[in-house]
Amino acid sequence: MRRSNQDFMVPDKSVCIGDVKTVFQYRSWLNNEAISSYMQLIGERDPIKVYAFNTYFYSLLSTCGYDAVESWEFPKDLFDYDRVLIPVHEKFHWSLVCVHFNEKSIKYYDSLKRTNMRCVKLVLDYLTMASWKRTRNEFNSDEWQLFHAEDCPKQFNSDDCGVFTCINAEYLARGVKLNFSQSDIRKFRHRICYEILTNRLLFSLDDSQPRSHG
Repeated sequence: MRRSNQDFMVPDKSVCIGDVKTVFQYRSWLNNEAISSYMQLIGERDPIKVYAFNTYFYSLLSTCGYDAVESWEFPKDLFDYDRVLIPVHEKFHWSLVCVHFNEKSIKYYDSLKRTNMRCVKLVLDYLTMASWKRTRNEFNSDEWQLFHAEDCPKQFNSDDCGVFTCINAEYLARGVKLNFSQSDIRKFRHRICYEILTNRLLFSLDDSQPRSHG
């Protein structure tokens, strides 16, 4: 169904009432637009060091291959970022990949503690191809380490994976420990709603406490 302009709640963002409801309603599954909107906010907060893909990138890469995302446009060279965040949706479940260029590592964050080496290898293959297309120089994938992140907080239901994915991404973008748990998720749903609707993240890069909007 085509969305009417009146449904859109944030100027210049493709997020509408129905998208925000998937975040606010307890135990509702977050949809693509809500997560993509949040990823955009994460990238906009630190555009020099962090790039956050929307939810469609990995879906295209995994189903159609490199050619489907080869023309993806970036504000600057992808390899000049410190961290790249990739939301992953597979089998009705959200997870996250974080590429650390300085560490030469790719880490997979899954709040159900599932493993997915195929996913991280696919991201590594993407980087290999992107590097070759960019410079025609060989990308030494042997120098890179692939991990399933052991510090990823665990969810205890089947509904909150999208919230865990968003908050994992927000914390990782700031470089802080993932020191939250399932008991924080309802609060995080409200926080994500507020941030999407105000078009601004509550935490700045140096904050351990939310900044004031007063």
